[in-house]
Amino acid sequence: MFAYSVNGHRHSSEIDQEFKKKITNKVNFTFNAHLVPTFRGILSSIYVLKKNNITSKKITAELMDFYKKDEFVHIEKPNSPIGTGKVINTNNCQISVCQSSDKKRLIIFSAIDNLIKGASGQAVQNMNLIYGFNQKLGLK
Repeated sequence: MFAYSVNGHRHSSEIDQEFKKKITNKVNFTFNAHLVPTFRGILSSIYVLKKNNITSKKITAELMDFYKKDEFVHIEKPNSPIGTGKVINTNNCQISVCQSSDKKRLIIFSAIDNLIKGASGQAVQNMNLIYGFNQKLGLK
């Protein structure tokens, strides 16, 4: 197991792009990817510097509202431990927002099956959305 692209992972720009869509202020975050020699599955950890009034419960509520119509994104209760076990062989993404021991930071964990949600399943879901089909078509 090892961390890679610590000084600028290629997906950091995508995370920044999505923050900019929803938040006018700059969000400082740290994203570290870790390679684990497993057949499939990715668990990511995103470290976010937070303002005093922001809590894991508030961010969780925002994510639940944002993804309420998404069949494949499952937001867990704040501070829930997650792993790849529940997403293997699915098109699902599991997300948990946790308070760090550093009270100034939150950690957002996400887990996917990189062979389905990370590649082929996401392509099928995107095609379904583009053509107005039910997003679950061909994925359940």
